[in-house]
Amino acid sequence: MSTTPTDTLTQLNDTVALTDSIVPVSAADISEDTVPALTVYIPQAYESGIKGEPRVNLPGYDSGIMLLVLFTLIFAAFNIRQYSSLLKSFGQDLWSVRNRENAFDSHTLNETRIIMSLIAVLCVSEGIMMMCLGQSQGFLGNSVSFLTLLGLTAVGGLLYLFQYCSYSLVGYTFTNRNYANQWLRCFNATQAMSGLFFVIPALAVLFNPSMTGLMCVLCCLIYIGCRIIFIIKGFRIFYHNFFSLIYFILYLCTLEIVPLVLLYRCREYLSLF
Repeated sequence: MSTTPTDTLTQLNDTVALTDSIVPVSAADISEDTVPALTVYIPQAYESGIKGEPRVNLPGYDSGIMLLVLFTLIFAAFNIRQYSSLLKSFGQDLWSVRNRENAFDSHTLNETRIIMSLIAVLCVSEGIMMMCLGQSQGFLGNSVSFLTLLGLTAVGGLLYLFQYCSYSLVGYTFTNRNYANQWLRCFNATQAMSGLFFVIPALAVLFNPSMTGLMCVLCCLIYIGCRIIFIIKGFRIFYHNFFSLIYFILYLCTLEIVPLVLLYRCREYLSLF
């Protein structure tokens, strides 16, 4: 049964009769075109919002990782007090080869603490680079933790100890104590300089893992440059004739290439950390 405008007016007047503030509607104001039809409400896209995405778990957001990084940097900052003397000592240790120790050379306990603190920075930076590289390559999965960085930092520290002990054995076996000490100081100087240069790439990949590939290439170039300096000084110390050249080549294969190959071959075990 259809509803006429008169019936609609009667229903409206009965409804609004309870209040005096509403003006009665006349029949002339109502037509079939103005009566709203029953419609189905469809929510709009802007009312429902955008579906949330999970937060990206960046290594730099981990409090344990940042605590280790900050502790190492603060430890290095408290030990570095005389930059000029440190750089001068590095220059002598990297290039100079002397038949005898210079009486004016000073290798104090403070200098030793500086070098050790920078080597600690190097080990942590190497751990960060290996962690981010392993994550980007799928060796460590999608998440990393403080224990992961601590284990990889220990790998960098063990590599340093292995190289230092090996160079000590080679130096004291094939040359005198003076040249052996100069060679070891050159090694520590290259490691300390690498620690200085590795800090910025390591901090960059902590908060921007997409830069891992570029930063790893940069760190490799820095590492290769420091190793070339170290190898050149070793050549100046150990080369005497053709047979010493053969020994030097054997040293390069044993102590410079094999450890890196073994470390690369053990990359599948990184997921154990």
